[in-house]
Amino acid sequence: MNSLCKQYISEVKLLLPAKNYLASLTSNLEDFCDDTSPQTIDDLYQEFGTPVDTVNSYISTLPTETLIKRIRKSKYLRYFIVTLIIMFACITFVFAITNYRSFQVFKQETVYFTNTDIK
Repeated sequence: MNSLCKQYISEVKLLLPAKNYLASLTSNLEDFCDDTSPQTIDDLYQEFGTPVDTVNSYISTLPTETLIKRIRKSKYLRYFIVTLIIMFACITFVFAITNYRSFQVFKQETVYFTNTDIK
């Protein structure tokens, strides 16, 4: 696969990281690149469409129920990650306060030694 095909795949992957779709698109691109050896990225755009058009056509073929499930799943995943971050921040804050108080107690109870020279 030449660099133009890899570039096209990476552009599509940025918009839609669906592995099964990318695998079929990659095999189609490899076949096309082996048969015609395109000179510019515009040749690929003319044959397969722009990456945005390609992703739009894939999404339009999906059933509405599947899209709704994916949107809900990503929403719940986002909430879960935000909750974990907030919990981690709270635990870190409590840990920092506890350590600071321990440090203050240690500072107050420190015994200082002074050396006196007797002559």
